[in-house]
Amino acid sequence: MIIGTLLLLLVGVMVLLWPYLLAKVDLFFTFVKEGEAKIIIRGERYQRTIFSLKGHQLLSDGTIKPASGGEPRKKIWERLFGVYWIGIPPFQTVHRYFLRWTSYKPKGVDGKKAPEVNEETLNSVFIKAKVYYGLILEVETNEGIPLKVEFLAMLQVVNPYRAVFLVNSWVETVIDRISQQARVYIGQKSYSDLLTKETSNPKEGFSGFLFDETPGVTPLASIIGESYGVQVISCDILSLDPPESYRKATTAAYEASRTAEATVLAAEAEAKTITLKSTAQAGAIRAIGTAEAEAIEKRSEAFVKHPEAAKAILEAEVGKAQGIGNIAAQIAKSFDIGRKSS
Repeated sequence: MIIGTLLLLLVGVMVLLWPYLLAKVDLFFTFVKEGEAKIIIRGERYQRTIFSLKGHQLLSDGTIKPASGGEPRKKIWERLFGVYWIGIPPFQTVHRYFLRWTSYKPKGVDGKKAPEVNEETLNSVFIKAKVYYGLILEVETNEGIPLKVEFLAMLQVVNPYRAVFLVNSWVETVIDRISQQARVYIGQKSYSDLLTKETSNPKEGFSGFLFDETPGVTPLASIIGESYGVQVISCDILSLDPPESYRKATTAAYEASRTAEATVLAAEAEAKTITLKSTAQAGAIRAIGTAEAEAIEKRSEAFVKHPEAAKAILEAEVGKAQGIGNIAAQIAKSFDIGRKSS
């Protein structure tokens, strides 16, 4: 009886483990990570999509969208073991496909971000929003300035069937379509506008251009969504690099402008200094003249009020003058005597 119980427990454990073990190798069952989807094919043809993304549902056309009225009820295998039913091999299998894309992420010890090309054969589709890198060479502004343009596109697969089966390498295709539209956009702008008027708003600037609903023209973002099952969330210019010759010319022009500004400022300062000096000198002259005039006026008043003192001063001045005259006469006489003796 004990042996029978042990065998029963062993069988039960094996029953519970088999879905897990089989899902590890995509036989009968498979695991689906949160934020990913897998495509089940029968033979070589698409059969259905299975996915794991909380709060979303799968429509009949294979589109994944936010759930309305609550999430669909999961199947028993999903609830008990967290695995999804594939089907009976080899007739039903998980589809594998090749994808090439360029990401933009930190590299090296300094953590500086840089583009990195990835190539991989995948058995799932990433269905959460993700940033992809794009590069455009020799695109001209409306002034004819050739630029190397880097941009980052935030994309999200909303229909795995369309992304995988209706286009070859959906990331490269979408980036190419955006690059073509970028040439049109940049060709309408000046280099200065591209540097100063881009915003972080996904509905403005280059990103907004992809959503532009001009009458009679379908926006590129809508075309990409309908044709490839990929939603364009935003697209931002990362860098604009003109040729080295243009950069040197711009730098030289900038330095010349700064030199000219410095010269003008120096000239203005010097003119202001001269003005201040002239004003100070004029003020000093006026002050001296005023002081002398006031002294003469006071002396005159003193002479009028005290005639005797005035007479004494004048006599003293005359006496001083006579004394100076006598001294001069004596000096002249000495010179005459010296000449005669010689």
